[in-house]
Parts: sequence; C-alpha cells; structure tokens
Amino acid sequence: MRRRIQNHETWFVVAAAVALIAAAVGVWAMTHGTRVAQPESPIHRAERQIRQQLGAGAELRYSEIGQRRAVCGYVG
Repeated sequence: MRRRIQNHETWFVVAAAVALIAAAVGVWAMTHGTRVAQPESPIHRAERQIRQQLGAGAELRYSEIGQRRAVCGYVG
C-alpha cells in the first residue's frame, strides 16, 4: 500500500526549498560584489531631478529641507 504524503511534510519541503534558494541568492550576492547604493541626500536628489527635467542650465537658487524627503525652494 502506498504511503500518502502528509500536508505538514509538504509544507516542510516547501519551506526548506525557499530557505535554500534564499541562502543561494545571498551567497551569490556576497561573492559578486553586489552593493546597495547609499541613499541620495534630498538636496542632491532635487538638483538631479531639476537638471533632468529642466536641462543643464537650470539651477537651484534656494532650498530648504521639508518634511520627510521633500525639498522646498526656487529654481532659476
């Protein structure tokens, strides 16, 4: 008579497979020098966005830090 696979055994196999895949991805990332970029300061991000949207001649004339990631200021 064939033995039926129990539900908890199936979940154990799935969890083990996920853990093994996560470990493999972690090892790959460590060995390939993958680095997370440092977060950009709000002022630098605003200046980059201004250049992208208004062109290289646009400049941020006045700025101050707003709430969270916001920057308030004047562009000329």
